[in-house]
Amino acid sequence: MLSTKKQAYLNLARATHCSVGFFIISISINSVQNVQSEAMDETGFDKLGFFQLAIVYLCLGTGSLIAKPIMTLVGGPQRCMMIGSFFDALWILASLSAATVDKDATDVPFYNSEFFIFLVTSVTSILAGFGEAL
Repeated sequence: MLSTKKQAYLNLARATHCSVGFFIISISINSVQNVQSEAMDETGFDKLGFFQLAIVYLCLGTGSLIAKPIMTLVGGPQRCMMIGSFFDALWILASLSAATVDKDATDVPFYNSEFFIFLVTSVTSILAGFGEAL
């Protein structure tokens, strides 16, 4: 059995490990947010990037009000952090794929169509907002 002092250091190490992981995720999210709006504007999606950021922060604020009951329902903070990280990664991938679409092309596949890009980025923005609230 560990002494209380060793247990405290072990808990500090675990908390530091989680903090560093979320710091790295936050850096990637902020980088994508900075580039997303401009890249989508340049590829012909007008203000879609700004609207997606508004959706993320609206869902973040709304989700913060109900985060505690969901946390207990899901099974604690560790699972909530995994879910939030997964939704953030989905949002980053959807944002990056939308920024690389060539809208001037005549024959585009369905996954590069304007409707599909709007749908995917909107859904992932909603999920990322609620995931960040967790």
